[in-house]
Amino acid sequence: MSVTGSSNAVALPVAAAAAAPPTGSSSIVTVLQQLVATLGTLVQTLQAQAQASGAQAGAANLTGGGPSGAPDQASAAAPAGGCGCCGGAAGAATGVDQLAEKGAKAAPPAKAAKPGGAAGAPAPPVAAAPPAGGNEKGNKVVEFAKAQLGKAYKYGAVGPDTFDCSGLTSAAMKRLGISIPRVAADQAKSGAPVEKQDLRPGDLVFFSNASSGGGVGHTGIYIGDGKFIHAPKTGDVVKVSSLSDSYYTQHWKGARRYT
Repeated sequence: MSVTGSSNAVALPVAAAAAAPPTGSSSIVTVLQQLVATLGTLVQTLQAQAQASGAQAGAANLTGGGPSGAPDQASAAAPAGGCGCCGGAAGAATGVDQLAEKGAKAAPPAKAAKPGGAAGAPAPPVAAAPPAGGNEKGNKVVEFAKAQLGKAYKYGAVGPDTFDCSGLTSAAMKRLGISIPRVAADQAKSGAPVEKQDLRPGDLVFFSNASSGGGVGHTGIYIGDGKFIHAPKTGDVVKVSSLSDSYYTQHWKGARRYT
């Protein structure tokens, strides 16, 4: 703040009072009174200038942020994270989060999928496990043989309701499109020879009998686990027997593979 103008305003009266020689006590009193009045005027002038300067500083605070760095009115009005109209980057992210939250609340819960596929169709039946160690064709031979269990033996029959031993084996192979000789002795001469310990489901096993003179007179279908299916004799039915039975152990004549 400048006091140059105010000091000039009182300079002349003060100088005049100082230059005037005192002529008496009354004159001295008069000079002092003038000096006091002048000082009073100077004080009023200084006060007026101080008020005007304070008003200018207040206006600067309202428009420029103020000397202490306090936020101006525009900054104070804006929401945290950006300008008042869009919220800035942080405001946009907050808006997206709010929309996502509303969407999650409004969306109905997902229904659990029904067994058997999207359309709710029933699941297909599970196929029975094939016999261990067999291939696809051998397993089908076994399936055919098991389907004939309980059917009566009849000499020379090849099914579908009765069988003899080689009629059963030839019918099983024919089902797969495999042609083999009709009688057991000839079947034992075709196909690939197989050792007893290497048998797998679908192989044919051969035995001798009382009427074969020591040669092959009987056959069956190996089904695994040391067992085979065959049509034994008149008065009997297609059934399962074990290779470990003493009769079949003693009359064993080998095995053949056609699958």
